[in-house]
Amino acid sequence: MSEDRIIDKIRKLLNLANNDAATEGERDNALRMAYNLIAKHNLDMSDIKDQPEEQRQDFAEVFYGRPWARQVCSGIAKLFFCSYYYGRTGSSNLAKHHFVGRISNSVTATELAMFLVASIKREAGKQARAQGLGADWRRSFCLGASSRLLSRIHDLRKEKEVETSKGSTGTSLVLADYYRVESDLNEGFIKSTGVNLVVRSDRSKGSTSQRAFGMGSEYAKKLPLTASVESKDSTKRLSFTN
Repeated sequence: MSEDRIIDKIRKLLNLANNDAATEGERDNALRMAYNLIAKHNLDMSDIKDQPEEQRQDFAEVFYGRPWARQVCSGIAKLFFCSYYYGRTGSSNLAKHHFVGRISNSVTATELAMFLVASIKREAGKQARAQGLGADWRRSFCLGASSRLLSRIHDLRKEKEVETSKGSTGTSLVLADYYRVESDLNEGFIKSTGVNLVVRSDRSKGSTSQRAFGMGSEYAKKLPLTASVESKDSTKRLSFTN
């Protein structure tokens, strides 16, 4: 197939993906097929002439921002095809969390991350108070919970990548390629805004309670990795399941 025919096919798929008359499943499938073709043929969105680029945004919220919370945010961002970074605030316990991706994905990732961080923090405080324990115990619980969530996210992504690669044809999605394309587009968007990111290592202070870590890990087994959130820019309810 010539490059012109490939580009024409991608255009049609993207048009379907943005067609409100199509079902949600049809739009999602069309978008995934389009990105698979883009990745397979090493194309760029700029090559798809006359096709307006799908809207992306840098969606940011200020909430609890200790190292374990930022790990949760980073994991959820990856699960929903977003890139993540954070900024400092005036408080040592808060951070401005940025989720960059398609509008629906960035909103969903933000809301789910906020829910998970608040749930873990609340449960850690509840358990610590019941046992008369302090900050190190709470932090250990949260570290255990975040570690378990990251492991679940990693396994879920790998499982889906295997599922899609097994049935892969010239038009079906290889999910690993889809993640890569989305990541490249997100990183390009961040650069276009003039943001200069600096990599910093997280250093947790204090001793770690293995018992608290284990309890946090067990608690995180039952936390949802699904989201149903209300868009702040629309009255339409957005529902996504992973």
